[in-house]
Amino acid sequence: MRQLAVSVEMFFNFMTHTSWRFQWLLALVLSTGLWESPGVAAFEDGWLSDPDVAALQAVESKKDVLLLFTGSDWCPPCKRLEAEILSSEKFLPEIGRDFVLVKLDFLRNSPVPPEQARMNEAWSQRYGVAGFPTIVLVDRELRPFAFVGFVEGGFDAFWGEVESWRQKRIRRDAAFDAAATADGIERARLLDRGLSELDENLVQVYYEELVEEIVELDAADELGLRTKWNAAKDAEFRRIVMLDILTLSRLEKPDRVVAFIDEVLAEIEFPLEQRFDILMIKLGMLQRGGNLQAAIQLLDQMAALEGVAPMSREQLISRKAMLVAGAEGLPAALALIDEHLAANNRQLHLVLTKVQLLARMNRHTEALEEADRVLTMARFHPDVLIELVAAKAESLMAMGKVDDALSALEKFTEDQQMPADLRCEALLQQSMIMRETGRRRPAAMTENRAINTADRSDLKREISHVVEQLQKRFGQ
Repeated sequence: MRQLAVSVEMFFNFMTHTSWRFQWLLALVLSTGLWESPGVAAFEDGWLSDPDVAALQAVESKKDVLLLFTGSDWCPPCKRLEAEILSSEKFLPEIGRDFVLVKLDFLRNSPVPPEQARMNEAWSQRYGVAGFPTIVLVDRELRPFAFVGFVEGGFDAFWGEVESWRQKRIRRDAAFDAAATADGIERARLLDRGLSELDENLVQVYYEELVEEIVELDAADELGLRTKWNAAKDAEFRRIVMLDILTLSRLEKPDRVVAFIDEVLAEIEFPLEQRFDILMIKLGMLQRGGNLQAAIQLLDQMAALEGVAPMSREQLISRKAMLVAGAEGLPAALALIDEHLAANNRQLHLVLTKVQLLARMNRHTEALEEADRVLTMARFHPDVLIELVAAKAESLMAMGKVDDALSALEKFTEDQQMPADLRCEALLQQSMIMRETGRRRPAAMTENRAINTADRSDLKREISHVVEQLQKRFGQ
């Protein structure tokens, strides 16, 4: 016999306070089966098909609700769930003790009444159900406290998972009850204790009002709860601000972008990595606007940021040296590098900058000595090594040692442990030297090597384009 959605006690209470004409009509409806709307009646074997009806029963019986979203006649995992867990003789007695059961069955090989189909779809959207089977554990207000899928190990393992979440719901409610009589920072602490029992992703979707209340109560971040619960929103907000800065940097004048960045950094706290990226954009704007002194000062500020890695700090000093070279001259830039080089002179970025400055000052012998001193160590830093080798080749060319310059680049190209894109770069530099010195045939062969060395289609296209430009510039 199908279970009625109302209890016997509720039925008789209703009948006692209802006119005899309506009692007669209700008896007629029940006796003819018209009470059950197509598709929203209770399933047999203890399952309901309407979550709203289940919520009423849950309030009356002081239980939670288990919502099963399934495709029982087509979905292999759903059939396995039925065979290994739902059909267990323990299932209804154990689960039914604490949960009202609802099955929302998305059948494919059997007809589903239209009203039930609409109900199934509405509830699946409410809980974001994307696959079957999905089990949503909800309280009497139909607010979810856990999502459960298929659990290996049969009924006992499944029940252990469900019961674990039910106990967390109980602890959640205990914290919420305590919070009901508290205020201020203590209420925030208790609400946090309750929400911390649940999965954070679930909380952000279904407990948004409580999250906002916690953030407001701990606005000064006294307990760190604002940071804890607003982290995702803060990160999204910072991402949007970063996009705004990038857009402005492409469209607005440099001074307008610099002013906007200063306003943003004064109002918003960014993690070091994002703050560093924003300051790099500001640096580019200052350079574009010709404000070299402000750019130099900014580089000092960036190098002094707590948490900046030593290698990044070296790069900042190197960049500062190049700006100083433009503003105060090459000797001042070289003095800056020497000032920051440690006693062992093994800071690769600083040494590279020193080699480049010495070459620009036509002190090529010293440049070669500096480059050779760190080449072996730089092998573990390919991006630096290729620049050192290129700088060495340029000094050798300036000294008229063309074959030595080609040899230095060739040694790099033959090292199979170097990334393919960097080996291609070295080959193209060889080609340029060859074309500049009238060696067209070897240059063409080297360019073919570069194209063949490329290990990705996009890199191959890029190298081919560069080769075309070289051939246009120097001729075939």
